[in-house]
Order: sequence, then structure tokens, then C-alpha cells
Amino acid sequence: MNEKDRRLYQISGIVLALGAVVLGSFGAHALKDTLIAENSVSVWETAVRYQMWHALGLLLLSLFPNNQSLQKAAAATRNELKLNRGPPNQP
Repeated sequence: MNEKDRRLYQISGIVLALGAVVLGSFGAHALKDTLIAENSVSVWETAVRYQMWHALGLLLLSLFPNNQSLQKAAAATRNELKLNRGPPNQP
């Protein structure tokens, strides 16, 4: 991995982690009553948790740029994201 990619992973991981903290706090405070009324607290928590895991994965990649196992995992994740770009088209 070149320095440019490493830096991109690092910045992306930091931004995603910050977003997860902000969204988690927003859900816990500003949306608390709405989420409870809609029985959506667990959905919100899961989404924020997944975002944080992805952020940590990007940070891990930036810390160990030459680790082949991490590179393969990153490639598999990128390919999965390319395949799953949203819900299938409805007829």
C-alpha cells in the first residue's frame, strides 16, 4: 500500500469513528423519545456499532499497511460493497 492510500484509510477511519460517536450521542439524547416510541433503539445501536467497527478496520489497515491478511480482508470488503450497493430493483 502506498502512502497516499494509507493516509486515505487513516483519515476515513477517523471521520467514520467521529461520525459514529456523534450519531450515537445524537440517538441517545436528541432521538431518545422517538427511537423508543418507534421501537428502533436496537436498530440505531446496531448501525452505529457497525460504523464504528468499519472505522476501526480502516484505522487498523492504516497502522499495518504491509499486512497481507489485512489487505485481503480490505479487498473482500471493497468487493462486497461493490456488489451490495443497495436494495435490488423492484419489478
